Amino acid sequence: MALDLEWGELSARCATLRGDRLSFGWEGAFEVNGEAQRLSGFKHYEGPVCDVELGATEMEVRTANYAMTLQYGEE
Repeated sequence: MALDLEWGELSARCATLRGDRLSFGWEGAFEVNGEAQRLSGFKHYEGPVCDVELGATEMEVRTANYAMTLQYGEE
C-alpha cells in the first residue's frame, strides 16, 4: 500500500519494494524494468528443481542426485 503509483488515462506505473519498475496499459506490453514480458505461452511452474507446462498430467522433480516423477489428474 506504500508504493507510489502513477496513473495515466489507460495505463499505470509503479516501482516495487525491490526496485523493479512495472508498467502496463490498455495498449502495449506489460513491462518490467523496460523489458516486455509475456502474458501467455509460459510454463505453469518453472523453478530450480521442476518445470511444468500448464495442463500437464505429470511433473519431474530433480535434485543433483535424484529425480522423481509425480503423476496427477485422471490417473
